[in-house]
Amino acid sequence: MIGSTRSLRVWAYTLLESAKLAGVEPAAYLAEATRRAIATPGTVTLPRDLHSA
Repeated sequence: MIGSTRSLRVWAYTLLESAKLAGVEPAAYLAEATRRAIATPGTVTLPRDLHSA
């Protein structure tokens, strides 16, 4: 699993920057995505999904 920590950091950075680009506050995005995933397992919420919400 060499590089898995680096990959995780890149993924997290990309996700949070995508939220910013979509005009969504990153912490609010993470909170809402978590809430939706708990309410409906398997749900994937992208930042662009919240921008229009």
